[in-house]
Amino acid sequence: MKIKCNLCLKNNVDAHPNSHYLSDFIIRPALNIQGSSKRDLGFYFGFDSDKPSSQFRYQRGFTKFEKVEEVLGRQSTEEEIVIMKQNIEFSSNDKFCIDCEPKFTKIENLFNKNILPKLRDSDLTGIKNLELSVEDSKALRLFVLLNFFRTSICDDEFQIQKELQNILRDKIFNYDFEGLENIHLSVSYLETLPNEGDIDNTYKTENIVGIVYGANPKTIFFNDFVITLIDGHDFEHVEYNIFEDINSLLNSLNIDMKNYKVKIFSNDERKFIINKIATKLGIKIYQEQILDFYKRYVIEFNKLPTDKIIGDFIESFLNNRKHATVEQNRNKLIF
Repeated sequence: MKIKCNLCLKNNVDAHPNSHYLSDFIIRPALNIQGSSKRDLGFYFGFDSDKPSSQFRYQRGFTKFEKVEEVLGRQSTEEEIVIMKQNIEFSSNDKFCIDCEPKFTKIENLFNKNILPKLRDSDLTGIKNLELSVEDSKALRLFVLLNFFRTSICDDEFQIQKELQNILRDKIFNYDFEGLENIHLSVSYLETLPNEGDIDNTYKTENIVGIVYGANPKTIFFNDFVITLIDGHDFEHVEYNIFEDINSLLNSLNIDMKNYKVKIFSNDERKFIINKIATKLGIKIYQEQILDFYKRYVIEFNKLPTDKIIGDFIESFLNNRKHATVEQNRNKLIF
């Protein structure tokens, strides 16, 4: 059975080279080793506000497996390697037809040409909000909403209300910029500058690329952008939020404003935000490691680990020694 394109809803979708649903020119430097512009080299996480877990994946060209062990404290699993071999992350080849791809490119090119240089290539010292022209504001909104729309189509875990999805589909298909200010959208830019002594672009990898699941507002960490969409009226201050409180978030939405003001976080503020998110993510990885150890111990020994054994494992993990493994050797654990 042929699959219909999720934009035009008419053409059949034939297999074609993968197309990124999160714009590649935005996310690529954060994903890749040393901030490289090469494709398919990076690794990333997914977040879930409702679960004490995180998703870890890396792309099919990634070979720095020692980095995986450094981040996770363990070797890659068979499942992760299998997925890696077929993975160009944040992309899909079976959701949109070839005829509709140029519509996406047109919106992306407009943003890349007219708006991105005002942020990435500009001195933002002392600027808290960057006010855009009316035309640039329209282009910004449609570009960001394009990324939310494609993600809602391509990622089964990321959902927005059908009514809003249909509105976005119509706007994107018809290259229609009108009325977008009625959609509650927050766009923040994280100033990303080299660290003292940097000799390459590794500093660009400090930022996060990740989708927050199971929450409203809907948030995507988009390298040096953080984009948030209020999807309906039932929302709350969620775990992965860069704003201190709901009022700060609401003030960033630019509701009914013709001239969009992009919230600017300084380089120091960016580092604080990234560290805060990374700490929460690290806690989830830590929880996963303990659960994984617990399960493997039960499989090996057919009994529950004692508090002391769990404590020894935690100490090993926190001290950055070789990750503890469950191996039966004279009924002892080998660390």
